[in-house]
Amino acid sequence: MALTYINAGTPPDYRSLGIYVKYGDFKRFEVLEDCTRYSHMILPDREICICASSDLPNLMSNGYDEYVDCSLMTQNSNLKEFMINYCDYQNPKSWLDKRKDVGSGIICDSGGFQIATGRVSIINPIDLVKSYNANANIGMVLDIPDYNDIDTFSDEIVHKLACIQKRNIGYMLKYKNDDVELVNIIHGGTPKQKFDYLNTVHTDKIHKLAIPSVGIPMSIIRLNFIIELLGRAKKLGHYDHFHLLGTFNKSLLLTVAKLANSKIPEVEGIRFTTDSSGALMNSSNLTYFKTMSLWEGFDQYSPSQNEVKVRQIDFSRRAFNNGFDKFNEFCTLPCQCPVCSALKYTYVFRNLKKSSTIRNGMFYYHNCIEAEKYVDMINKYAENLSWKEYVEMVKRLQDTDDNDTLLNLRFLKCVESKGLEKAQEEFKSYLTEKPKANTVGLFKAPQERADQAYIDNINSLIESYENIDFEHYDGKIVASERSRFDVRVGKKGRV
Repeated sequence: MALTYINAGTPPDYRSLGIYVKYGDFKRFEVLEDCTRYSHMILPDREICICASSDLPNLMSNGYDEYVDCSLMTQNSNLKEFMINYCDYQNPKSWLDKRKDVGSGIICDSGGFQIATGRVSIINPIDLVKSYNANANIGMVLDIPDYNDIDTFSDEIVHKLACIQKRNIGYMLKYKNDDVELVNIIHGGTPKQKFDYLNTVHTDKIHKLAIPSVGIPMSIIRLNFIIELLGRAKKLGHYDHFHLLGTFNKSLLLTVAKLANSKIPEVEGIRFTTDSSGALMNSSNLTYFKTMSLWEGFDQYSPSQNEVKVRQIDFSRRAFNNGFDKFNEFCTLPCQCPVCSALKYTYVFRNLKKSSTIRNGMFYYHNCIEAEKYVDMINKYAENLSWKEYVEMVKRLQDTDDNDTLLNLRFLKCVESKGLEKAQEEFKSYLTEKPKANTVGLFKAPQERADQAYIDNINSLIESYENIDFEHYDGKIVASERSRFDVRVGKKGRV
């Protein structure tokens, strides 16, 4: 099928962003006004007003030539899909311009990660799915992740978490609208725990699967697990979508793109997606992404001549204070996305100082488009290049003939040509190596258990969810008294 990237963490603050543009021959740079609600500038060939408030008047009646909608949450969005989090959009009323078969698709995370990290403890699955009905096309089921940074939980605890998720799924399916699709999430610290988890939470009414991938390196062990998991899922029912939660790692993308476009029977017919909030975080750091392609168009690619690069043009505070004095004011932005086409000059970014919403929002919109474009480019190569050509491209990207990504590709090629069992035999030394300690998400040995503080914390969550009848529960999101970090180090207090 294909690999698609989904920008995550879209904040509510950016819903009203837009740029008014009036073209003319002004022959100067001038900041007329820069405040928290808008920024008004004169540029050599245009006048712009960047607005961040929905209660400002429509300036099109004042002689402006065009309005560029910079909200990712309207039908005019240039993104295929983006992800929000329920903890930021709790109101079941329609916060967003929900897609109806056109424009971008809205995916909503359930807040399970926020439960795991201690931001919240109780989320009502019925309120959650009602919010999906109003705002989302696709939503994650409500899970309690077993994330921890050192050891795995016991089989008993992981099974209880799966049973709670299964119960939450029941609530959500009962109240879900027909135009909303749910994604089932698989947890567990070992392959056995994960396969048992799948068996527990599976339902024929959900056709999408996800696994956590934050901070998890892509290895042969993990690739083998993903292929096995999807093979088992296919035997249980019809699954057409597999999502890796929370990653934008070049090595992982290069590997997963080729897996998604392979002819491996266990994954054929399944669409792969991944998400991260990298565009948001980098916009806060004032970093400007640019996908650099040294060739014109995907179809003219020659692995012997070119390579893929992502260049970051850093608009950091240091650059604001020291770096930009050496630039000519007439420097133009190296991009034709709607935001950069409207702003045109680097001068604008250097002089957006009063409103972090405006400044970061401009970076964010651009970075979202570039991140999506970058993964689309990698997917195009994975789809159209032979194994040999693709490996040659990866060698150039990695600057070495010996690294994990190339090893992963060798394993995938073997699985495609010889089948999973024979590939497992050929690569058994990599599949039986001792798990590494202190690495998030690697499969731990059964004797390595979470300490008692973690166990007590997760058991308290399990008890809460087991004892609440959400059909008659009036409480809203409950903030957690103690974060997982606080439990770990023995601190008390609200996060």
